[in-house]
Amino acid sequence: MTTPRVLAAATLAALPLVIPAAASGAGTPPDSYTVATDLPAALPGSTVHVTATDGAASSTGCANSPYSLALTYPTVSGTDASTTVSSGTTDAADGHVDTSFTVPNDAASTDASNKTATLNLTVTCGTPAQPAGATSTASASLTVSAYSGQLKLSGKWTRPGNHVEVLLGNCRGGPMSSTFNAQGKAPTTVAINDYNPTTLEASGGFQVPTDVPGGQGSVSAQCWQTNYDPALLNVVEVLGERAGSGSAPPAQPVAATPTFTG
Repeated sequence: MTTPRVLAAATLAALPLVIPAAASGAGTPPDSYTVATDLPAALPGSTVHVTATDGAASSTGCANSPYSLALTYPTVSGTDASTTVSSGTTDAADGHVDTSFTVPNDAASTDASNKTATLNLTVTCGTPAQPAGATSTASASLTVSAYSGQLKLSGKWTRPGNHVEVLLGNCRGGPMSSTFNAQGKAPTTVAINDYNPTTLEASGGFQVPTDVPGGQGSVSAQCWQTNYDPALLNVVEVLGERAGSGSAPPAQPVAATPTFTG
């Protein structure tokens, strides 16, 4: 009988370490995709072209594999929504994706929501190079642009205590906020109470605080899909009419049909 040889520890340390190959799919990293859009920003209702390229060295790891492209975006209701904007099969040669989608009509502008929309790509691969069930994901951001609107006031000059009417034209998505701003004073909220989705007009008003000093102020506004340039409003202060220095003048009545200036 042959006596088994006992190898010295130094000899064992010198031998190469061999690990059996992993089962198909185990330990194989997913391909890395890059998503790009042809437009950095887009209006609601506009078309955006999307390309996604497979960055694998072979560029065939996720070829001819199913994909889905979802869009997460802020809405004009103030909440977030998610929808699948494209799905299909990646290119049979190199696994790239080439598609287009329409920005949802209820998407709020990035200026109004302080959020960008996000495209999320998911590719479920299943080739010899990329084992079945391996999933590749990638994302890209998209700025939702805003339309331009017209902000008009019932007058360019006013006095402390007076009422000023505000009209917002091309107010898409509905009114979001409006304020009267005077130097050294906290913003005064403008109550925008009326909105016509057919004419896209919103209107409301505010009372100039009685303690606002004379000078130039402004009214700003934001609709969910529309931006506005501030409208200047000059406050005329008469000596003795400020709070604390005499009685304030009575507020002027609002005309039945104010004449707006812009």
